[in-house]
Amino acid sequence: MSGLIVLVGSAATGALLDSGLPPAVPWLVLAAVPLSAVRLLPRRSAVGVG
Repeated sequence: MSGLIVLVGSAATGALLDSGLPPAVPWLVLAAVPLSAVRLLPRRSAVGVG
């Protein structure tokens, strides 16, 4: 399964880099991908704080 994820991610990255967009745009999109994963991290509960 992880090999398939790597293959799909690699294909998407290659297509993005070859899309003809200005050079900074694909890199900003690629940098945003790990940042978007932060939303999936578990949150600390506010219970017991204070």
